Amino acid sequence: MKPQPPIAWWDVAMILAVGGLFGATFVLIKVALTSITPITIGLLRLSLAAVPLLLVLRWHGLRLPPPGRVWGSFAVMGLGNGALAYVLINWSAQYIEAGLVGILIATTPIFTAVLAHRFTRDERLRVGTVVAVAVGFVGVLLLLGPGTLLRLELAGMRPWSVLAMLGAALCYAVAAVHGRVLRDVPPLVTATAQQITGAVALVPVVLLFESPFALHPRWQDLLAIGVGAVFGTSLAYLLFFKLLARIGATRVTLVTYVTPFSAVILGAVFLGERLPLRAFAAMALIFLSIALSSGWLDGLRRRPAPDAGSPGMDG
Repeated sequence: MKPQPPIAWWDVAMILAVGGLFGATFVLIKVALTSITPITIGLLRLSLAAVPLLLVLRWHGLRLPPPGRVWGSFAVMGLGNGALAYVLINWSAQYIEAGLVGILIATTPIFTAVLAHRFTRDERLRVGTVVAVAVGFVGVLLLLGPGTLLRLELAGMRPWSVLAMLGAALCYAVAAVHGRVLRDVPPLVTATAQQITGAVALVPVVLLFESPFALHPRWQDLLAIGVGAVFGTSLAYLLFFKLLARIGATRVTLVTYVTPFSAVILGAVFLGERLPLRAFAAMALIFLSIALSSGWLDGLRRRPAPDAGSPGMDG
């Protein structure tokens, strides 16, 4: 079985950028939660993210496709990467610590590797893939600290909240694998349609479980949601779908390893949260995971020995 080719350095840079944008969005959402309810934040984030994408779509002379089967795939993406994942995350985050959220969401590449092995032909499980996913997951565990692991006891938390967070990770994995069927659709079109379908799906959920019209949000919180929507959703998912088409489902979900590290760094810089020294060791493991998955180290292992009979530099 032929392994996947190594990915380019700019794809790795995009992985880091997407993970960084997602991490920044988590920090902004934490700010917005002071006056806005969780699912309403999700609806605002998706709705506001669709606006600049629609404008850019028109600027490039592109249009959303007419009603048809492709919108079923868009709906899967809107639910998996948006509405359903947001509902599960926002609900479970009320009962478990943020550190546990990072650990549980970091299972996304594990789910993705298994699903891609089962449902795709060119992303079969290899030793290198398994090692890369495992190293990255260990990096996330190290980042969040041993104390977080000790609090994983179900007696100290609601088991359903853990299952809900794992469900969100599974949603992201399903969306990543399913998104491969849209590889011939321009990433800008896919990103736009995902925000629209996700927002439409969240409208009845918000009206049923929350009271958005009774809220009195601060302008700072609305600004945080707006910035998160434009950069952490519109731009991030545009890059995400470009990556998905180029490097495949398992590799693209490595962004979930970068996201918690980004959130920890930005939380320390802008929210005054403590930055533990172990974060830098965790960063090294996460970068090693990306290097292993990218195939860069394969070339070092497989580099042929110089031929003894070949002419030297002075020949």
